[in-house]
Amino acid sequence: VYAWGYNNCGQVGSGSTANQPTPRRVSSCLQNKVAVSIVCGQTSSLALVDNGEVYGWGYNGNGQLGLGNNGNQLTPCRLVGLQGVCVQQIVSGYAHSLALTDEGLLYAWGANTYGQLGTGNKSNQLSPLQILTEKDRIVEVAACHSTHTSAAKTQSGQVYMWGQCRGQSIMLPHLTHFSCTDDVFACFATPSVMWRPISM
Repeated sequence: VYAWGYNNCGQVGSGSTANQPTPRRVSSCLQNKVAVSIVCGQTSSLALVDNGEVYGWGYNGNGQLGLGNNGNQLTPCRLVGLQGVCVQQIVSGYAHSLALTDEGLLYAWGANTYGQLGTGNKSNQLSPLQILTEKDRIVEVAACHSTHTSAAKTQSGQVYMWGQCRGQSIMLPHLTHFSCTDDVFACFATPSVMWRPISM
């Protein structure tokens, strides 16, 4: 993993808050790990490694690193709250994060001002909390660094959304008429965005 740029909260993972003008390898406890996915919130970073572990660093004022506290983290730290599960996908919103396991279980943590964690309230969550427990197996999750919106797709093709929706707060996962998670962000997010690049 390499990181660079603005580093006021340690989001570059270098152990300091000095800006990093060129790509620099993120070492610390990622030293001998093989990363398969990296996601960024507004000023936080998460990495998923090939054995299903998740590591976070950077700004943590809302608990978006899932470390059980709200102190900034200048180097990568493993999310012990996800110990015992094998994570397959991670996504980050502006200040919240979601993780999907190989068994189709969904975990959420971080800021919850708009209900973007799907817990039914607006309380921030400092550690990963399982959500959507009564639904069909989850096969995809979505969030975008510029929004407070979350989405998930089940094995049967149902797409749910929660969080900020055109200025309103949806605090519990709401079944949409969409067949793809991208449509949630194109229609409901502020600003309207796609949560992943479009393949042409």
